[in-house]
Amino acid sequence: MLFRKKPAHNKLKMVIESAIGKAWGEYDGVMVSAGMLAHRYLVDPGVRHLRPYVEAGIGLIYTSFRIDGQGLHWNFNPQAGIGLEYLDTDNLRYFSSLRFHHVSNGGLDKDNKGINSIMLTFGRDI
Repeated sequence: MLFRKKPAHNKLKMVIESAIGKAWGEYDGVMVSAGMLAHRYLVDPGVRHLRPYVEAGIGLIYTSFRIDGQGLHWNFNPQAGIGLEYLDTDNLRYFSSLRFHHVSNGGLDKDNKGINSIMLTFGRDI
């Protein structure tokens, strides 16, 4: 048999998320982002309570401001990180992750100064 269908990996989960934020100071303005990430659990998904994972994904981000050398307000936002998920007895999912973010327009504009950041996130699924 040349081809066979592989079952979806039981430790892999897709996550869709969005965020809105505000910057103060030299670059004052609003930021809005949406993206999707793949989470790969490092333990069996049947494990309750603490589950570590790695994550990677891509998104779009809009900033009402532009830094010098950043050509567009709309940019791509690839990201990768590590996280820890807590599932309580009511199946509510809480999480924390440490992520590396990159923001750039991918060469769609001649000005394409990238922005790199590291973020610590905390949240809960709704």
